[in-house]
Formats: sequence, structure tokens, C-alpha cells
Amino acid sequence: RNRVTASRFASACGAPGARSSPGMVVRDMISMPEADPNQVRRFGVRFERSAFQAYAAWCNKQGTGVKVKDVGVCVSSTDPWLAGSPDGLCFVEGAPVGLLEIKTGRQWSGLFEAEPPLDWLYQVHGCMHLASKALNAVIEWCDLFYWTPTKHSCQRIMFDRDLWEGAMYPAL
Repeated sequence: RNRVTASRFASACGAPGARSSPGMVVRDMISMPEADPNQVRRFGVRFERSAFQAYAAWCNKQGTGVKVKDVGVCVSSTDPWLAGSPDGLCFVEGAPVGLLEIKTGRQWSGLFEAEPPLDWLYQVHGCMHLASKALNAVIEWCDLFYWTPTKHSCQRIMFDRDLWEGAMYPAL
């Protein structure tokens, strides 16, 4: 409560193409919409563990060397109104280097095959920055893992410091 979470960063920044406005973000912070999740969120919550396990199995099958663990909320120590909760923290050779963000759907969507929506890009960049600060580590990438009951795929998003420092952070 009283924090702008990474899933709302694009809207909070007033980024063109974001799904809502900065005013809606403030209203949502006050009303806490998480208490009344819509159907899409309920599906995601229900199947997030299955998707998490599918990602871990996919990493193993691909031979990436990535091991994923649960992670909690990352809150900025310098800007405590900013927080993010990635779906997983990814390790290579024991060191945290990346994040996992899961997006679920009842059926496969063209959305999973195109460039990620702006809201998702801002979300993963915010989470990468916040996790880097919270862990005192360099988080270089976030795997966007698209999951449905019948299909999944993964898209790696590299951290774009210019996006964070030039467009996102100043607007937050």
C-alpha cells in the first residue's frame, strides 16, 4: 500500500500507450485493487506455480545453467514508494543475474509473439532496477515467460539503463 509497483510504472510515468493514466495509479493505490482481482489475475495467480515450474524445466532442458528461486517484494531503499515483485530470481553459478516475469493466458495469443507491451517493458525494467538495488547485485536481464496450459515461450529482455534513467525514473 502507498507504493507504486512495477506493474504500474508505465501508467505512473504517463507513457504513451500505457494502459491507464497517472491519476488511475493514484486511485488504485488508495483503493487497493488487488483485494478484488479480475478474471485474468485470478487465472494468473492460479497457474503461476505451474508456469514457474515450466520455466525451471525449460531452463534445464535448454542447458542455460539458470536456476530460479522465489523472490519477495523488492522495495527501493532510496525511493521507498517504489516496489516490484518479480516472479523469480535467476542465478547462474550461484550469482543472481536475472529475473523471471511470468505472463499467463488461457490460450496462446499473438501478444506473446510480438514486441512486449509497453506496460510489461516498464514493469520488467523497474523490477530489474529495484532488484539490483535490493540485492546489491547487477541484474542484467529479465526472462518474460509466456505460459498457457498447452504452450510456452521465453523472451529475454536486457536492462536498458537509458530507458530507466532517461524516461522512467524521472517520471516516477
